[in-house]
Amino acid sequence: MQKILRGNDLIKAYIDTSVISRLSDPLKGNPIAISEDEAAAILTICGSEIELVTSLKMLEEVLRSTDVRQRALLALVATLSTKVPSQNLMHSTSGAWGTTAFGAAPFGGGGVTVDPLLVQLRRIFDSGDAEHVFQAVKNDCTYFLTLDKSTIIERAKHNRTELDRLCPNMKFVSPTELEQLIIEST
Repeated sequence: MQKILRGNDLIKAYIDTSVISRLSDPLKGNPIAISEDEAAAILTICGSEIELVTSLKMLEEVLRSTDVRQRALLALVATLSTKVPSQNLMHSTSGAWGTTAFGAAPFGGGGVTVDPLLVQLRRIFDSGDAEHVFQAVKNDCTYFLTLDKSTIIERAKHNRTELDRLCPNMKFVSPTELEQLIIEST
């Protein structure tokens, strides 16, 4: 395996739900859900020493699949994947209780505010995608690996200046783009 490092740290690539769900689409009768090039690229990525991570958000999303075979496969993959610690999306404004988990109400009459980074990411991405990107940024991921071309990769390209400010150390890539970066680093 080729070790891919940033300084002394192993590079982390956050896996978007689209990568896993499209690999399992043939179970639903959609045999061309992912191209052979993208599938081959995923094999290359898995053969590198890039740390592939995701968040509990993926498991939440994959459990919505209506096909029980696909849901089982997706849940298994999501469960086996390394999960980065979930970062709080909301914070207490009362100051007395510190950071508040998503959905939790603070005590003592204080309010709750959404993390400013998430607010800014929601201006670029759909709400669910913004939460995935938020988790990747907060967990210092180098790459955001996705097959969502129009809703993530194209929006990232269109909003590159803003994203360079919000998440300067993270690149939005497809499997074939990440594969090329791996090949270039060897």
